[in-house]
Amino acid sequence: MKVIKYAILLSLLLGFGCKKEAQQTQEVVEAPLKDYSSLMQVEKGKPVSVMLTSYSTTLIADGKEETRLRVAVTDSLGQEITTAQDSIQIFVTGSGSLKTETGDAFSYGKDSLGNSYAKAKLENGLFNLHFVAGTQPDKVKVEVKSGKLWPGAHEIHTIPAEFVYKTPTQDQLPKTTKPIDRMIG
Repeated sequence: MKVIKYAILLSLLLGFGCKKEAQQTQEVVEAPLKDYSSLMQVEKGKPVSVMLTSYSTTLIADGKEETRLRVAVTDSLGQEITTAQDSIQIFVTGSGSLKTETGDAFSYGKDSLGNSYAKAKLENGLFNLHFVAGTQPDKVKVEVKSGKLWPGAHEIHTIPAEFVYKTPTQDQLPKTTKPIDRMIG
């Protein structure tokens, strides 16, 4: 008789514990996404460097393929200054060209060494543009400067237009239980 009482008590406790755990799991799933941009952005600060982000660093040299570039000014902690209105100069060394997100033409200038650069100005701390690959395979350097700040740069590789991407067959892929998402780069 005691065994039956203990079995009933144990099953009630386990049942109650499982329901509580299920509720906690459900609460975690329904939690809203948090905005962490405040950790990497500040409204005001002393600018130290220019940050250039390229969303792709390898392009087909067909004169059409392009990648988005993002320019921001950062402080000594690497935080973007969201109120920055700095003028910037964008230098491209190699086969390729620049275009604005809206399709407007850049105005160009020359530095003291005779190098040509595109002129732009940050708005709300950012400037977005596109790099368009040239028609010749190349290692293209995109560098962004602003006054005496540390410059930001990226090397973008353009590969031959006749390059064919190879896709592995299923028997060449290792077995995995986790889905493999598309990689950036």
